[in-house]
Amino acid sequence: MIHDLYFILGLTNKATPAEIKQAYHSLLKEYHPDRNDDPEAVKKLEKIIDTYKTLTNPQKKGEYEKERAARVTDNPTKVTLTIWFEYLNTFKPVMEN
Repeated sequence: MIHDLYFILGLTNKATPAEIKQAYHSLLKEYHPDRNDDPEAVKKLEKIIDTYKTLTNPQKKGEYEKERAARVTDNPTKVTLTIWFEYLNTFKPVMEN
């Protein structure tokens, strides 16, 4: 599965460092185990932390951006569909209630 790091933080690839930091801190609070008893919260929190580490490290971010651009160029339809499915799955628990 393709994971768009910006999507994990709820941002676009045009996000500024300040927006990345703000989204990271907001999600940390939301998914922290002391505040969220969802069994998946720890996994989500780990993914958020890893994402932040990548997007705030210039070398890792550069490597990610190159990989991301290659994925989009190689198979844009697959990337688009995958991103939409990930987006829709984030609302699945809301729709099931």
